Amino acid sequence: MVNGTDWRLQTQGSLSEDWKSPWTGDTHLKGSKITVISIIELTKKKHLTLPIPNATASCLNISKKTWLEARELRKASGLDKSIKNQVSFRCDSDAIDYLELIMQSIVFAFTALEAFVNEIIPSDFRYEKKSKKATEIYTKEEIERWVSIDEKLDKIIPTILKVGTPKGRDRSWQGFKDLKNIRDRLIHMKSDDRKSSGPEAKTIWTELMKTEPPYILAFTIVKYFIGDQGSTPSWFQHGSTHLKK
Repeated sequence: MVNGTDWRLQTQGSLSEDWKSPWTGDTHLKGSKITVISIIELTKKKHLTLPIPNATASCLNISKKTWLEARELRKASGLDKSIKNQVSFRCDSDAIDYLELIMQSIVFAFTALEAFVNEIIPSDFRYEKKSKKATEIYTKEEIERWVSIDEKLDKIIPTILKVGTPKGRDRSWQGFKDLKNIRDRLIHMKSDDRKSSGPEAKTIWTELMKTEPPYILAFTIVKYFIGDQGSTPSWFQHGSTHLKK
């Protein structure tokens, strides 16, 4: 248990009565927030009490920070304000740093979505997947490992939360597909992306220079599912403020 107000904490509730920690000896008063923690042995005589972040919130935050760092590099190079037909970053290191930051922003935004869908699935949930030959029943662990994120967002999460699928109905689905496409292109980068190319080529580098803020794309579909729920995670209640552009 840790007293704190950081929006990324995996907070679960509050104490109904005073409680004394057997690890630290500290007394926490009634009403104090209950937070998931990990006690880590730094040395034989020293233990660290570490608050555990919500994976979705933390990954979204990383995605935003790296996106903003990249935007500062782009702004400093004047790419978007220049009236020249040919522009470039101030130096090669700025260009590579920019690309690396955008890559990080994309990967962590997508990781945030993966963490979100897996956290929503109850431990006792079972998913029936029918085919022409048989019906397979997946446990939570099997869903996490073997079912695609597309299917989770289209079928499983809507079933659990009793909402309609966003697929073909909400703009958040297209944002998710755009994010997934560019993330997949990064993870499975093709040899053509490592060759010199002209402006007519649609390389991964073109995608990186033109992508929308990844953390916004990810948060938008999260918001679709839990924005109108009666009870929302603690991190989400404050996430909209922290994740503004």
